[in-house]
Amino acid sequence: MLTLRATCCWVIAGTVGLGCGLVPRIGQAHGAPARATAATATTAADGTAGQGTPGTPGTIVLAPTAVPLGQGKLRWRVSDIALHELDYGVSRRLQAGLKLLLPVVYVGAFPSLTATTRLTERLYGGLQLLGGVFWPYTEVEALESFFTGRFVLYGAGAMLTHVGDRLVLNCGVPLFGVRYGQKEFRYRYEGYAPIKLSRTYFDDHFFAVPNVGVIWQVARRLRLKAEVHVPLGTFDDSGRLWIFAYGAELALSGALLELTFVLPAYDGAEDLLRYLPLGVPVISTTFNW
Repeated sequence: MLTLRATCCWVIAGTVGLGCGLVPRIGQAHGAPARATAATATTAADGTAGQGTPGTPGTIVLAPTAVPLGQGKLRWRVSDIALHELDYGVSRRLQAGLKLLLPVVYVGAFPSLTATTRLTERLYGGLQLLGGVFWPYTEVEALESFFTGRFVLYGAGAMLTHVGDRLVLNCGVPLFGVRYGQKEFRYRYEGYAPIKLSRTYFDDHFFAVPNVGVIWQVARRLRLKAEVHVPLGTFDDSGRLWIFAYGAELALSGALLELTFVLPAYDGAEDLLRYLPLGVPVISTTFNW
């Protein structure tokens, strides 16, 4: 049966993590300095200085940052083909987003709203609200003991981001509620013939996922990144499940290409690491207009 451990991994990697991409522009602006830094790129997104390169961080790896997208900016991010994310800068401090999961047994949609503010020259604070639902579009017998019906997620998170010349430091504490339907099976015998009976019941769980992450800009168009998440909440593995994520991002002409790995750490994780020693790979491409 699918446990809350798997639920947390799915929610973080599939919704939070993959869910924000990198913002705004790619490429060098006229008059931009030859040595691009994270700080110059951020001031461009904030609308307070000239445009930097190669872009400002909307996420570290999985968790969102408080760096603003910018008014009138549009971002489209595709992760492993199935997850599509659209974000639009409604104003300099507010952006609206929609995450869509293409049909692979489940389909899903998650709208979000993010507000940011500039606290100091290099420090940003933000708050993100999100909610949405997964639902199955087909009956799959192999999954009948997993989630059934609608799987609802809702929550909010606070972020604090410091942008330096070469390093971006981020911390966040998102809070989530999860409600899902699950099937329970039992057998009744009439004579020697077993009759399979089932009922669907709903569970509600609540958890927080404090996280810390860093981006290191090692070259003009190359950045390395890493972060760690520790889910805490009303499930058996609270505090014993850690999620590490790391990877690299390359700025190409007109797009950002990112290769990351998500590595869960828990009792029994060696079964996964036997086949995926680097973690679960995720390839993302981000386009900005």
